[in-house]
Amino acid sequence: MPPEKENKKPDNKIRTFSEDMALAVKEGQAGLLKNIITEQERIDLEKRKKSPERARNKFFLIAGIILLVASVGAISFFLFFRDYIDSVDVVTEFVPMIFTDETQFISVDGLTPREIADLVTVEVDSIEIKFGGVMGLYLTEDKKVIDFDRFVELGGINLRVSGTRLVADNFFMGILGVDSNVGARVAGDLFILLKIESLTDIFPFIKNWEEKMFVDLRDFWGIPTGLDTEYLLSKSFEDGIVENKNARVLYDNQGKIVLMYVFLDDKSIIITDSRSAVREAVLRLGAGEIRR
Repeated sequence: MPPEKENKKPDNKIRTFSEDMALAVKEGQAGLLKNIITEQERIDLEKRKKSPERARNKFFLIAGIILLVASVGAISFFLFFRDYIDSVDVVTEFVPMIFTDETQFISVDGLTPREIADLVTVEVDSIEIKFGGVMGLYLTEDKKVIDFDRFVELGGINLRVSGTRLVADNFFMGILGVDSNVGARVAGDLFILLKIESLTDIFPFIKNWEEKMFVDLRDFWGIPTGLDTEYLLSKSFEDGIVENKNARVLYDNQGKIVLMYVFLDDKSIIITDSRSAVREAVLRLGAGEIRR
C-alpha cells in the first residue's frame, strides 16, 4: 500500500525581500529575481511619492515662491508710485498745562486777527460749563493745534520772543466757568497761560510789550473800541499783588482791572482780567505739581 501523502499545511509565513532574493538565487530563477527587484523598486517609488516629508517640502517650496513674487511686486509698487503717495505728518501732542473739564477746538484757517479774536469771544460768551470748571480752547490750523509762535503771528501780537525759546510752544487758552448768582448762563472768564524759561529772562520782553498789549488783546476780551476806552491806549500798567502773586495791572478810571499779567511762579505767567481765573490757575498748577 503506497504510503500516504503527508498533509502539508500552507505556509502562512510572510517572507521579506531579502528572503525572496535568497530563494531566487538558490533555485537559479533569474526571471523571478528580476521581477522581485522591479517590484521592489516600484514599491520604493510609491513610498517616496506618498512621503509626508516630500509633501511638506513641496508646500514650503511653493509658499517660498509665492512670497518671493509678492515681495518683488510690493517693492516695485512702492518704487513706481512713491511720488503719488501722500506722507502723513506726525501731529504734535499738546498736553494741557492744567487739568481741564472740557475741551474745544477752533479752526482759524485763513482768518484775520480780528476774526480769530471774535471766534474766541463767541466761545467765552456762549460757554456752558459748571461753576469753577475750566474749558481748554485750542486754535487749529490745517487740523493741527498751533503753537505759541504761530499764535503770535496769526493774532498780530507784538510780543517779540519768536525764536528765543523763552516761551514754550505749548501755551494754554482757557475759560473759567463763573457763578451767575441766579443760575443763568453768563460769560466765562478768559485767560491765557504761558510757560516761560525764567522770570528774569522774559520780564524785559513782557515789559516792552505793555505798550501794545491792550491793543493786541482787547478783541479777545471783547473790550469795545470807542471814546469811553480810548484813554486806555495810553494808560500804563501798574505794579500789583493778585492772589499773593506779583502782577502788572492795567486799571480803568474806576479802578477796575481791564487786563493784567501775573507771575504765578518762576515758570508760569497768566494773562487775564479775572482774579478768579488767577486763583483757579494757581490751584490747578499746584495740583499738577502734587500729582507729578
